[in-house]
Amino acid sequence: MAALIQSIIHLILQLFGKIENHTKPPELDGGAPDDVALKLPPADSMDSEGLEDSILVPKWLHIPEVKEELSDDPVPESQHPWSVVTDILERPFVKPEGYDLAFVPTHKRYEAGGVYSAYGKAPKEEDNEKNKGFPKAQLKVHSGLVGTWNGAKASKEEGKGTARLYMEKSAGEHLREALLRAAEMERRISVLNGAFHAVLSYITKMGSFSHRHIRHNPANELSFHSWAIACDINPPWNRGVTYAQEWQKRSGGKWVACEPHQAQQGPIDAVLPFSKQYGELYPKALPVELVMAFKSVNFCWGGDWGRSKWHQVVAKFGSGYDQNDPTVANSSAFKEAMKEWKSMRYCDPMHFELTIRNDWAKSHYARMEAALK
Repeated sequence: MAALIQSIIHLILQLFGKIENHTKPPELDGGAPDDVALKLPPADSMDSEGLEDSILVPKWLHIPEVKEELSDDPVPESQHPWSVVTDILERPFVKPEGYDLAFVPTHKRYEAGGVYSAYGKAPKEEDNEKNKGFPKAQLKVHSGLVGTWNGAKASKEEGKGTARLYMEKSAGEHLREALLRAAEMERRISVLNGAFHAVLSYITKMGSFSHRHIRHNPANELSFHSWAIACDINPPWNRGVTYAQEWQKRSGGKWVACEPHQAQQGPIDAVLPFSKQYGELYPKALPVELVMAFKSVNFCWGGDWGRSKWHQVVAKFGSGYDQNDPTVANSSAFKEAMKEWKSMRYCDPMHFELTIRNDWAKSHYARMEAALK
C-alpha cells in the first residue's frame, strides 16, 4: 500500500513538472517498448487510425493573412521545404541556461565518449528494481514545450505551449530546440506554399524513458531510452522493419508474404527515405522537415541510423520522388545515396536518440560547440 501511495505521489508531481534532477527516476515506465509512449496526459484517446484528424492548424498560424507574401513567380513547391530546411540546418544550437555540452555520447557505448562514460555504466535489466539509477544521468520533467502532443493545449503564441516530457536534463533542451525549429519550418513552409503544411503539428504523442535492452533482447546493449536520451514520436504508428529479401510479416508462427506497408521485414536497403517507395512502406511516415529539425540538433534518426546522403536526393527531387524514374535513378546523388544505403539492416522511423554517428553529425556538433564557447 505504501509503495502504491508513493507511486501516485510521484505521478502527480511529474505531471505538474515538480520532479527534477533525479538519479533514480520515479516508477512510471519500467520497461515499456518503443511503441508505448510514456503515460503522461492522454492525447484525447486517439487511436492509430484517427491521428491524422488531430493535426490542427496552430492558433498562431494565420495562412489567409500570409498568402500575399507569395511572389508572382514562386519557386517550385518541391523546393520550398528544403530551402527552409537548409536555412535551419546551418543555424547553430544556442546554449540554453544550465546546459552541459559534455554529455552528448557517440554511438559506441563502451568507448570513451560513449553513453557509459557520459552517464555511468548501468546494470543489466534482469533485476529491474535496482537498475533505474544512473550515477550521472539527471532526469526531469521538461515543461512548456511547443506543440499539442500528449494532450497539450494549443498555444496562441509561437514558441510556447503546455506540452511536457520526462527526459534527461540536457537531452530535453535538445528536444525543446528541435520542436521550436519544427514550428518555424511549419510556419515558413506554410507561408511559401500558401496552405498549411504540418511539421510540428504532425506530432500527437511522444515518449522517452524506458529502462530496457535494445529491442527487448538481453543479448543487446541497453537502449538509449534507458537514459531518457531517446524519444519516440507517434508510437501508435511505430513499426520497425528488419532486413530480409522479401516483404514479409509474422502470421501463425511463420513468415508470410505481404504488402510493404504491412511488413515487419523486407528489402529496406533498396528504399531511400521519402521516396515514393518509402511512402508505400511507411504511409504514416514523419515529414522530412520534422526529421531534419531533430537531426539539426544532433538527434540521430532511427530511419537512417546516421546515413545522410539521401538528404541530397530529397533536396534535388523533392519529397515523394519515384526511385524508378530514370532521371532519379541515373543521377549521381541517387547512386551515391544507394551505395551508402546498402548497409541498412534495421529501420525504426519514429525513433530519435541523442548521439553523434557520422561526419555529417560531427560537423553540426562542431558548430554547436563553437557557439556554446
